[in-house]
Amino acid sequence: SFIDEFGFVKIVGDNVPRFDHDPDTGECKGLLIEPSRTNLIGNSDSAGPATSNLGGTAQINTRVDGITLPTGEVGQVWNYKGNASGGGARWGDYAGTNNTSYSGSMWIRTESGTSSITFDVNDGGVKTYSLTTEWQRMETTASVNDTYRFMDIYQASPVSIYIWGVQLETGAFPTSYIPTYGTLKTRGADFTTLLEDDFTDAISQTEGTLIAEYDNVTSDGYVLSLDGSG
Repeated sequence: SFIDEFGFVKIVGDNVPRFDHDPDTGECKGLLIEPSRTNLIGNSDSAGPATSNLGGTAQINTRVDGITLPTGEVGQVWNYKGNASGGGARWGDYAGTNNTSYSGSMWIRTESGTSSITFDVNDGGVKTYSLTTEWQRMETTASVNDTYRFMDIYQASPVSIYIWGVQLETGAFPTSYIPTYGTLKTRGADFTTLLEDDFTDAISQTEGTLIAEYDNVTSDGYVLSLDGSG
């Protein structure tokens, strides 16, 4: 998936170039190139929490239909409101690996009005988000010396919220949304290639400059490879 110039989430199939955009300004961020990742949450579009009663029984915890989604389409989301005295919910399990980074993300908005919420992974990487009726994606990452593999939301002053696109993945940073429909799904790694005329039209054959900004999170020993027969 990627964010289009209008701020909508676009879900595409294999071998489709994804030009990502800033969700607020619509500015193009360039070609999205990501490593392979697996979404560990099934039914991610309207995923109910594994535990809904952190801090006490939730006031609302159900799936609702007819809501405009971050994709611009109308569909199902999860509707949640924590315990009146303050409460939250948890997605995930305890089947992780010690000292491994996990990244969590989800789209969230209020049903009406404004509010705030805290978001964490494995009780770490705690972030506080201000909520409105506009969708936004919450993201955070954490690693602990335990087999935790979960993410939590917590409302100190609960209001009714909508949740969509829940994702938990192994890795030191969150990646684009991977939809799941009842089973875990994996997005393959992105590899880009320019061949023949596409290459010679874009790259001078006698001189040129390469500019790159990257975070090398692999252990393969290189970031860029150039080769040729000339």
